[in-house]
Amino acid sequence: MRIREWQDVLEDVTERPVDPEGWRAVAGDRAGGVGEDMYLAHPRAGVFFLKTYAKNPFEVRGVGTQVARNLDDEIGSFLPREDAGGRFAVRSPPEDEEQVET
Repeated sequence: MRIREWQDVLEDVTERPVDPEGWRAVAGDRAGGVGEDMYLAHPRAGVFFLKTYAKNPFEVRGVGTQVARNLDDEIGSFLPREDAGGRFAVRSPPEDEEQVET
């Protein structure tokens, strides 16, 4: 397991060649400290864990890693189901104006 900057982990997540709508997430404030913990998971991309905190109102810091290579039924049972509200998709933003037009 390789610990990296949280933004590098998010970059890996957005670059995965998987269905964007298959992502599921669980997040919350840490009970015994400052910051938030988040799990991002996709059946084909794996499970990622992020720990972040706001250094100040303008800057977020944190670390993360991939904790599983795939999402099995045991891990998936702790994440929201497809029919649950609050679903989201992971997508990369367009790189330039021309890509936006297509």
